[in-house]
Amino acid sequence: MIRPKTVWKCAYSSQTRPYSLEMAHTKRIPIFGTMPPCSTPIRLEEWRSRIRAARLERSRKPEKQEDFVCYEDSDEEEESASAQQQILRTSFNFTDYVRERELGSTAPKWVNMEYGTRHILTHEMFKEYSVSLGNMNKVFCSQWLSDRQVVFGTKCNKLMVYDVTTQKLDQIPSLQGRRDTSAGQQDQCGIHSVQINPSKTLLATGARNSSEVAIYRLPTLDPVCVGECLGHETPAWPSGGFKKTN
Repeated sequence: MIRPKTVWKCAYSSQTRPYSLEMAHTKRIPIFGTMPPCSTPIRLEEWRSRIRAARLERSRKPEKQEDFVCYEDSDEEEESASAQQQILRTSFNFTDYVRERELGSTAPKWVNMEYGTRHILTHEMFKEYSVSLGNMNKVFCSQWLSDRQVVFGTKCNKLMVYDVTTQKLDQIPSLQGRRDTSAGQQDQCGIHSVQINPSKTLLATGARNSSEVAIYRLPTLDPVCVGECLGHETPAWPSGGFKKTN
């Protein structure tokens, strides 16, 4: 497995940022003297301690997947003299960043937008778990209905809704058109597509007969209609881009 490496380019110099582990960065410009108030030797020791702690944590978790972790150059290499000067001249305090922004300061400053994602992944707050589908066949398609519900279609022609909070699984009744259903399941080849219109008021997917399209109303999933393709015998798979019309 190739270990990813992230190198952040510095906004105010051609050098790389040796401290991308922090959330906010504000370059402090001294008003009196040559160094800003945040320039104290103890900050370098604190930084090295954090790097050693990060290395120790990874060594204790050899089973952790490396594709979920971003490694910095500073996490593996010794700091150069210029890098140490940047650390001493830079405040990592988010309050300093907000204050400088409110004052309209021209001092170089930035926020690490991936800080939250990094924290979630490296502290194993984001975990994958499997959902038992019982005797259902494989999942062909899915769409998020909300921040806690996902709808998916299966190879066995079932339309299901899963609640990630309660871990409850519900089946939505398939809609049936006017076609002759005496052929049984030979006209069912699974639900291959689930599409939601931009206003999130309608959902289109396959009906009980795979050559028909079922329309449901959101968020209640009440049936609206069944689209029949006259003279069309092959499966109908709804595509994106449909919208609600009066």
